[in-house]
Order: sequence, then structure tokens, then C-alpha cells
Amino acid sequence: PALRWLRLVTVTGDRLFLDEQDALQSSLRAGARVLNVYGPTEAAGIGTWFELSQLARPLDHPEQISLIGTPFPGCAADARDGQLRLTPPGGGDPLPTGDLARLRPDGLWEFRGRRRDRITLADGALDPHALEAVIRSHPDIGAALVAEIPQDESGATRLVAHVAPP
Repeated sequence: PALRWLRLVTVTGDRLFLDEQDALQSSLRAGARVLNVYGPTEAAGIGTWFELSQLARPLDHPEQISLIGTPFPGCAADARDGQLRLTPPGGGDPLPTGDLARLRPDGLWEFRGRRRDRITLADGALDPHALEAVIRSHPDIGAALVAEIPQDESGATRLVAHVAPP
């Protein structure tokens, strides 16, 4: 009820999952817009945007997907080795964002995590946010945080998940 007067909400700063975007959209009045806006702080005006109406149909597992949509007008986006790069209006050198993304077959960019957040394991790397998304898909869990914490003075670490109810 308190949000019913809003016409436009922009969300920035971190990953917004489709189920969260849908819940926010549902709390607003008809015709209101919720935009997930992505872009590096140091490069204002270069980025991407997404709103639910860009989807042709609902997706399976919306609690595991964060879409950042399409580039702002005049900007371009591409990925090299999975790392998202943004090109400013008018061209120029692409700016590596340090974030991981993939271009989906429907032409929308999917945010896949921050490269700096990846956890190195004996047999590869883990995106803690992807694991959090899987944990969040359980109906009894509302929020999840996965972290690597020191186990002892030897430098050994362990992976832990903190969860909260819906």
C-alpha cells in the first residue's frame, strides 16, 4: 500500500533476481515500472537496463536468474572470457567491468556474478551467488549468504552458508 503512489523504481548496486523484481513490481500500482539498472559507478551513463516486460514469457527458476537486459541507447555490451565489457556512446575502448555475464539467446544479458567474489576450490572456482540462488529456491528459505571463512591459523578455509526464513 505505501508503494502504490510510485510510478518508477530503479534498482542498482547488486544483483536483483527475477522473483524479487516480480515481487516489487506486484507491490506497485498498475502501469508502474521497475527497472534493474546495471553499470559501473566510475562510468556513469554506460550500462544496461532490464524490466520484466522485456521477457517474452516467464522463466523457470526466477529465484536463480538476474537479468540486466540491454545496453543503454548508444552503448554496446560484449563479453570476453565471460567478463562483461561496456562501450560508451559514440564508441571508444570497451570498459571491462570485472563482472561475469552472458548474452542469452533472447538478446538479454544475464548477470552471472562478480569475478572478485569467486571462491577458488581444489577442483575449480565457485560463484557464491549462484550457490545462494540455488539455496534460495527452497520454499523455507528467504535469504542466503555463502562465504569462505578461515578454519584455523594454517590458512585453511571452509565454505559456509547462512540462511534466513522467508
